[in-house]
Amino acid sequence: MWRGAMWAGLLAWAHDDPDVQRQLLLRRAAHRRIRRMLAADHFASLTMPRFVEEICAHGAVLDRTGTRLGPDALGQIAPGALSEMLLRGDLTVVGNQIRSCRPRLDPVCLPGFEGQREERLQRILSRLLHGGDPAATIRAIGEDDLLTPACASVLLAMYEPREWPIWGSEQIAGLRRLAMLVGAGSRWAAAAHSYEEFTDAAHQLKAASGGVLVDMLALDLLLCRLAALRRPRVWKIAVAMGRDHDEAEEIAHRCLEEGFVAIDPDSPDDANISRLRQVAIGDCVLLHLPGRIGAIGRVTRPYYEINRDQGGERWWRRLGVEWIEGDRDYGSLLAGAHQRFSVIDLEWETFWAIARMYRHDPDWDRLFRPLRGAWVLPLEAERLATLAGIDRPLPLRDQFRVELDSEAPEPGDLAFLYREDDHSFAGVARVIGADRPCISGEGARIDVLLEQMVSDGVPLAEIAESDHRIAGWRPSQGARIGRLHAAAAAAVSERMGVEPTRHFVLRTGARDAGSSRPMALFHLGPDASGQRADLLAAARAPGGARCLVYHGPPDNSFSGFARAIDCVGLPEEPSGTIELRLDLRRFTRRPGGFTSYLHAPHGSSEGAGRHDYVRTVLAISAADFYRVIAAGMGPDDAAENHGDPERSIAELAEQIG
Repeated sequence: MWRGAMWAGLLAWAHDDPDVQRQLLLRRAAHRRIRRMLAADHFASLTMPRFVEEICAHGAVLDRTGTRLGPDALGQIAPGALSEMLLRGDLTVVGNQIRSCRPRLDPVCLPGFEGQREERLQRILSRLLHGGDPAATIRAIGEDDLLTPACASVLLAMYEPREWPIWGSEQIAGLRRLAMLVGAGSRWAAAAHSYEEFTDAAHQLKAASGGVLVDMLALDLLLCRLAALRRPRVWKIAVAMGRDHDEAEEIAHRCLEEGFVAIDPDSPDDANISRLRQVAIGDCVLLHLPGRIGAIGRVTRPYYEINRDQGGERWWRRLGVEWIEGDRDYGSLLAGAHQRFSVIDLEWETFWAIARMYRHDPDWDRLFRPLRGAWVLPLEAERLATLAGIDRPLPLRDQFRVELDSEAPEPGDLAFLYREDDHSFAGVARVIGADRPCISGEGARIDVLLEQMVSDGVPLAEIAESDHRIAGWRPSQGARIGRLHAAAAAAVSERMGVEPTRHFVLRTGARDAGSSRPMALFHLGPDASGQRADLLAAARAPGGARCLVYHGPPDNSFSGFARAIDCVGLPEEPSGTIELRLDLRRFTRRPGGFTSYLHAPHGSSEGAGRHDYVRTVLAISAADFYRVIAAGMGPDDAAENHGDPERSIAELAEQIG
């Protein structure tokens, strides 16, 4: 899931940026010097002052006269020339070049320079660098020791950069940002608490880079740059501003096909270039075409330039973007100056008003839904006790009456159940319907699918203590629905074990056998190979794929929904048959037809094939998935009359469960 355009753009950013290349050269020069100093035969002569000077001091680059070169001077030297100057000795690296990039790092305690401390330092270094298990040594280092775990990991990385990553708060923040950007969810949540887990995550990323991240120093630089990224912003970028229709369409087609956006400045110092340089990885982009929006996307690579001969002299200043294509009328949302400038930043309210028109695209959930954050629903102790006493397995449909502000939840949004009595999170739900007036006429009814309940609850204080992303958040009071911004929602999701999901329809020509068994096997035949690989990749992680089961003629209806458990008999040849094991829930009623619930499904024709094969695997959006859930888990006709005060609670309970 994290091998897509966003990951490729991040690697291009890390690999091609001259500033990144210069920093890596300086780090490796420092690595060679420090590795010689830390060699086993040098421990006896290693003094505390030298250790402090070389390891704990900020790094610097000196010329032959001993003059320190600042960032501006280094920026004028091409990476290739810098490498030659370091090899010739024209430039010298002193101190710890890694620390020069992170002045907030507190790598070492060093309470004094007594002889006993030097002996302890030598023993610790010997055990760390030449002992049996460096990760176990880091785990054993305590706060009262001479080194901190962060400093010990720095030493390991400098001693053997191809094997050991640097573990600290900044690297953890960068890994969390990377997980949010590439849709990895809580895949690396444990890396914040264990050096072993962090090392495993680092090696996964190094392997996934395909050789771009040649060692852990390169990975460390990528994570630190990610940690420094600001929160996402929104940009409108108009291509071919002022050009004729055909020319604008041509460049727009190239942008969407090749995954970039480009501007055509009238002069090299055009203000549009300055604004384009401000766009960061993870920012959201609207592709502005004459009279419409042609696509929305997220930036995968910041400002870069290509050879003019490759892209034509007009389209060589670019951003890398992963797009969701589709023409939409923006109405009055881009008035005045928003239309006249090629590059302009927008308010989030404007972006969401436009992006909502793309929410039925399956990629919308991966690229944009995490930026919406999550909702927090108040849960009284009595209601929690009632839910605990229901003798029915999850997932379970339920309703909440809440007070809404200006914005209402949408189908597919994540919601956490929050107990005000003990300030803890007690469950996880998905919104399947919202913004319906309550029976009393006050507030609104939120329909949810309860997917997880935590008997003891997860205290808010416990999450805040170990994760700064939720620090400062306070729940809403009373019956008012609350909001969690994107970073805080990611923190709670990791703690609650919420994994990112992809949504599909399994369309089969077989008549439903009517079995009530929760476990089911579906056979994916050769004619389903178009999107089968994506489904299987998502299904490998438990719960990673959610499926609606649709039966074709003569039923022509959805029979239930399921969580993909595993793939059985995965064939080596693409033409083979695959058994997909599902945890299936049957609907109480049968929603009929694609067109009533799904927006423009692809490949939904009645093609010929064997009846025991699932003929089509369709990727759909969370919004469409939960619209079908809402229709299949209870009749909607009750909602038409729930505002009638004469109707009894017994009647409502009978109709809406």
